[in-house]
Amino acid sequence: MISWLRFVAPGIAALGLLWMLASSLYGGAQTLAYSGDTTRFAQPVVPVDRPIIAFFDAHQVTTYYTNDYWACYRVAFEVNERLHCAIRGETGQPNLTLNANRYQPWVDELARMRHPAYLLTLGSVQDRQFAQLAAAEGLPHESYHRAVVGGYAVYYYAGT
Repeated sequence: MISWLRFVAPGIAALGLLWMLASSLYGGAQTLAYSGDTTRFAQPVVPVDRPIIAFFDAHQVTTYYTNDYWACYRVAFEVNERLHCAIRGETGQPNLTLNANRYQPWVDELARMRHPAYLLTLGSVQDRQFAQLAAAEGLPHESYHRAVVGGYAVYYYAGT
């Protein structure tokens, strides 16, 4: 009886190990599928940003300058970086100079754009003096329209 057990025991052990491997792989796949469910675990879009994103989508805006650091990177994060931005202007200062940008490729991309949009804090000096400040920096601003979206003024190219 011991002689056949010598051949069967390794086979049973191998089947047990294969069963544990299969169970581990199945469990790992289920865990990944569950944790990757964005309806359960994704950060929702901040309510203040929904109208901005909808406006940009409706007007085919993909790149914009802003004087609000957090609006730039928060909105870019919320749309999985399909919108690119760069910061222009210092709080309370009458200018649209480049300021506090984290990602140089986006700054370079916006510099190449013929008609980037501008998302400026409503009532800010950049909003009130947009045409003069943009002209002083050599930025595109002619034929732009202004729209108020939430707490922001959006300047976008309407073209002819």
